[in-house]
Amino acid sequence: MGDRKQFSLAENTLATRQKTLKLIERRFELGMGNELDRAHARSAIEAARASQARYLRLVEQDINALQMLAGMSITKAGLR
Repeated sequence: MGDRKQFSLAENTLATRQKTLKLIERRFELGMGNELDRAHARSAIEAARASQARYLRLVEQDINALQMLAGMSITKAGLR
């Protein structure tokens, strides 16, 4: 799978993890959850953020390499 697809997947994963945390927080407020669930959800969000940052860096490196090979600026929109 290419870096752009991996980045997109990482973005979706982060959004899902954030929604999950909101649900867990709500359960906790209602007395149906526990602190361990909240900690796991927060940890999952941080891992998703790290993945997103890593794939963003790889996409930027890919673009930079293409620009160097082409000898000109390449827009991100042109890579779709």
